[in-house]
Amino acid sequence: MKNQAKYTLVFLPFLLLLLAPAVVAQNTTYTDYYTAINKAQQLAAEQQNKRATQAYNSAFETAFPFPDDIIDAIKLNGKLNNKAEVEQLLKLLVLSGYKKDNEIAVYLEEDQQYFKHRRDTYLAIPEYQDELDTIYPLHRQAYLKNVDFAKDQYLSMFKSHEFLITYTRKYANATANQSQGEYLQNTLWSSTKDLFLNLYHAGQDISRQQTDTWNDDLFLNCLIHSAQTPTYKKEEYQTFLFDMVKLGNLSPYQYATIIDDVERRLGNPQRYGTITDPVAFDGNIEKYRNTPKQISSIQDIKKVDERRKAIFLPPLWVSAKKFGFKLPEGYTF
Repeated sequence: MKNQAKYTLVFLPFLLLLLAPAVVAQNTTYTDYYTAINKAQQLAAEQQNKRATQAYNSAFETAFPFPDDIIDAIKLNGKLNNKAEVEQLLKLLVLSGYKKDNEIAVYLEEDQQYFKHRRDTYLAIPEYQDELDTIYPLHRQAYLKNVDFAKDQYLSMFKSHEFLITYTRKYANATANQSQGEYLQNTLWSSTKDLFLNLYHAGQDISRQQTDTWNDDLFLNCLIHSAQTPTYKKEEYQTFLFDMVKLGNLSPYQYATIIDDVERRLGNPQRYGTITDPVAFDGNIEKYRNTPKQISSIQDIKKVDERRKAIFLPPLWVSAKKFGFKLPEGYTF
């Protein structure tokens, strides 16, 4: 009964949100957008950069773009020395919800303490940091004017929930009573999954547009971590996540990463090829980021591109080329 009482107190504020008036969710599909993005990525992999930039432009005209896709387009236009296009894309990047820095949960081992840390997000395009700093305040303000803060308020609560999830993960690994820690962890993750599903089934507006939350690492990590109770409402939750892809709230690659992680946790090979292993790793974490990676084993690898196409991803060789990954054994194209 004591554990039950704690559970009720923690989640009551979230459950009260479900009583708010439902808003009709967006029903625009992103098929044309994803088709154009995949074409752009394949052209870039084939080093047809000019045609690739044109495909990116076509994609951005069809739907509210993802910041990561705009960054890819900026890189290509930079290679082609298209300064005017880069300038316009940088503006579009800020107007798509891109943040100069992002909040993540950090654990200090020596202090046994968690805190929230803000990190720069310039890693992908460091050469444009000064230009972004110049244009960011004005366009960021314009973006925030379109944010529905009532909607963003209940979505942003999941960011605080992610902080709690991260703390609980550490507690589950460190506590002397491991079974109790694991129970708390699984209860928290399962409940988070329930909260997402309840909002969705209630017709609550949880779309990416008019929110400042969907591009936040803590919110996306909450989606990822809530999937890590792999046997609890697995099919229902994955259907919800794929609906988020079709509505343009979650990118196909983000979705594939979540599904591959779930399969790994169930002891299965991945489905889409987003998980990699170091080709040669000597245990030095500092070197890990720059260590060559090979895509890990994939179930029924001959059908991987067919599965990827079904969730709006390009062929595996395109992503391998983009990220510099070595293709897995048995893959042909």
